Amino acid sequence: MPYWYWNGRINPADTRREMEAMMRQGVHRAIVFPWDGMEQRFLSKEYWTQVGAALRIARELHFTLNFADEYDWPSGHAWDPPFGDPELSSVLRRRPEFRMHRLATTEQEVEGPRSGQVASDAAFAVVGRRNDAGMVLPESLAVISSMPVPTSGAAV
Repeated sequence: MPYWYWNGRINPADTRREMEAMMRQGVHRAIVFPWDGMEQRFLSKEYWTQVGAALRIARELHFTLNFADEYDWPSGHAWDPPFGDPELSSVLRRRPEFRMHRLATTEQEVEGPRSGQVASDAAFAVVGRRNDAGMVLPESLAVISSMPVPTSGAAV
């Protein structure tokens, strides 16, 4: 099923023309992606008016339409092009704490018993033991906030 990127000014006449052109080439269904450059603001009343027109035309032409759930990519942000705000995500404008974070990992081999401290900027630490083959023993894994290190063979 081809992607149909909606950009520019969306209107019923062009929507019909595009569907008919696809059908002449044997395409009878498409996934609509609202995309950069679309003049109607995503999720605005005008956008929904064009969605309704596209659905009516598709029904008349027996053309199947699917709609992507987002403007641009990835989904889940309710993207809103910059109209005076550098943040595109409506979600992040309202809830900046939802911004994606990543975990940086470090590994440290230690011999125990021993105690230590988790770095102050660490979200958490995990400690565990390795077997003689060097594999981490899943049953030994524990999330810790300070680092008491078990006997030999520990990996933090």
